[in-house]
Amino acid sequence: MTTGQENQLKGFDLIHKGKVRDIYRYKNNEILIITSDRISAFDFTFNDEIDGKGKILTSLTKYWFRQTKDIIKNHLIDEIPRLENQLLDRAMLAREARVIPYEAVVRGYLTGSAWNEYKSNQTIGGVNVKSGYKEFDALINPAFTPTTKANIGDKDEPVTFKHMENNLGEDLARQIREYSIKLFEFAGNLYEKKGVILVDTKFEFGLDADNKLMLVDEIFTPDCSRFWMKDDVDNKVYNPHDKQIFRNYLLEMNWDNEQMKLSEDIKNKLIDSYEKIYNKIANA
Repeated sequence: MTTGQENQLKGFDLIHKGKVRDIYRYKNNEILIITSDRISAFDFTFNDEIDGKGKILTSLTKYWFRQTKDIIKNHLIDEIPRLENQLLDRAMLAREARVIPYEAVVRGYLTGSAWNEYKSNQTIGGVNVKSGYKEFDALINPAFTPTTKANIGDKDEPVTFKHMENNLGEDLARQIREYSIKLFEFAGNLYEKKGVILVDTKFEFGLDADNKLMLVDEIFTPDCSRFWMKDDVDNKVYNPHDKQIFRNYLLEMNWDNEQMKLSEDIKNKLIDSYEKIYNKIANA
């Protein structure tokens, strides 16, 4: 969302400005989520934007909410909001929820922070697992590795499932884990049929007005998931097609946690990868 578009939402009160999404009051118990073209990494949000990114995230999220609504209720209201036309393809109407302060991470492959933990401790998410795994290996069973959901400016921190149980209660924590793994397996199967490997992903959940569990935020997008191409994996190549491209870019240039102008090359590389994931699944 280019600078200044927020001002076009006259008549709506901004109730939360996130790293990427801006949330407005639409009417009683309904919110309007506008997904910007902002990008964040390492809990830092950049002022420079990736043109078209918000449209892709919105379209993929709506697609997957519709596909998974029979698994678990989600907050999508499948109606067209009363908005300027240029905002409709990055806008989503949703039911309001009390967001649960954890991110539910599910991993199907051993990479990233899970690989680092496994190398050091032979654990994933604090749980002992079998020895003998190598980096990029598929896990026998998906691993549930929750984190805290930090406020903007703070960092999400990994926690054990036991910690989550102690804070949320055994029943709610187990529901979140069960639904997260079921969703991951469902989408992973569909993605693989389209030639894409869903490596890992995160979910956010909330409670509705009746205190029932509900899926919120975004799902199975390149901002909240890792993807590899199946043909690459068959040849032992593990190139990312998600936000990891941007994280790698920052690491390679020894980024100093300051605002910066992003190169056109990285912008193009990111949007091309995001479009590839979108086209593989939503346009198939």
